[in-house]
Amino acid sequence: MKRLIRNKSIYLSIVLLFLLYFAAPIKLRQVTGTPFNSLGMGYVHRAFGFCFWCFLLYLYGRLLNRISTSPRKKDALKSLYLVFAVLIGGTSIYNSLPSVRANWILASGQLARLPESAKEIKALTWYTPFSGEEYLRFRANPVDIKSFLEQSPVLEHAEYEEYSDKKMRLFFSSKTDLSISSRDNHEYFNKKPTAPVWYMQEIRDIAKRYRIRPKGYNSAGELIVEERTNLVFIKLIIG
Repeated sequence: MKRLIRNKSIYLSIVLLFLLYFAAPIKLRQVTGTPFNSLGMGYVHRAFGFCFWCFLLYLYGRLLNRISTSPRKKDALKSLYLVFAVLIGGTSIYNSLPSVRANWILASGQLARLPESAKEIKALTWYTPFSGEEYLRFRANPVDIKSFLEQSPVLEHAEYEEYSDKKMRLFFSSKTDLSISSRDNHEYFNKKPTAPVWYMQEIRDIAKRYRIRPKGYNSAGELIVEERTNLVFIKLIIG
């Protein structure tokens, strides 16, 4: 045990693992669309994962102390601590990139891959054993958006609504008169509190809203294309 304590490589690798596997991915998700109050389960999962990888490092250290070999070879084996931390942490950061998370959402929703011109990507996913939601937003040029829609299998027979200043999609409010809402041409609905602030729920401009229900999803989702801003919004609901 004393040898393990004196091994500085293992402590350096644990610090590196914490930064790359835990701290950096959490911050990356936070700045690319996941609100702080939606990171709860993410913290728990990563905390368990961090403890698991640290335990493997500890076991490797104990095994290394039992190996009888030359000091040069032992130093080479000790460097694997850092290699391990960089590989695990680097993979974690890569999987937290908004473009990677976006393509995962798109693939599970039977949609085409993210267009090459996509930018301003934001993503939010949360899950429980019985439910979950996935939100995605990106901006792309009109040609790429058109190609994206044409190459998405789930949209092949999807129904859609067209909106404009004459037909908007608006929140119900305390001031909304039900008699008026039944007479005008607008569409009214209840605001979804779990949607992130960057996701467009109301539609007040020229846009198309597709109703989609990919395989494996128990509830209907949506894909909204706002023509003036070239923004695409996607919501998928599990349960």
